[in-house]
This record gives sequence, C-alpha cells and structure tokens, in this order.
Amino acid sequence: MQEHQLSVSRACRVVRLSRAAYYRPPISATRRDAAVIAVLTDVVARYPRWGFWKCFDRMRNEGHRWNHKHVHRVYCALRLNLPRRTTRR
Repeated sequence: MQEHQLSVSRACRVVRLSRAAYYRPPISATRRDAAVIAVLTDVVARYPRWGFWKCFDRMRNEGHRWNHKHVHRVYCALRLNLPRRTTRR
C-alpha cells in the first residue's frame, strides 16, 4: 500500500497534477453548470434583446453570486451572444 501511494504521488508530481485531482472523478461541464444554464436561459427567455451584462446584473439582483467569468463562459457556450448593432446613417 505504501509503495502504491509513493508511486501515485511521484507520478502526480511529474505531470504537475494534485493527488486530490487524481482521485476525484471529473464532473461534466453540463452537470457542473446546470444551475447557471437554467437561470441564464430563463433570463434570456424573458428578455431576448438583453446583452450579457444586463443579464448578469439581473442574475445578481435575483441573488445568484456566480462570478462574471463563469457566467460569460456559459453564455458563450450556449451561443447567446447577440450581434453588435450598427449605427444608422
């Protein structure tokens, strides 16, 4: 048993991976971000012309404390980006 732990710690050190990450099973992105996806799609369904920052501020006002970088990554993954409006002449 001691030999196995030593080889795992050495292997993790070589590939620069923490031992906790070695033993913890990976969680899929859809399961990890399910709550963000649900709230974000709800806000976008109610206000389809709102951009990211307005949606993010609404989510913050509703009490969700997610980081803007996390929410933006999900927002872009769901392809909710709106095209930029051009100025009319």
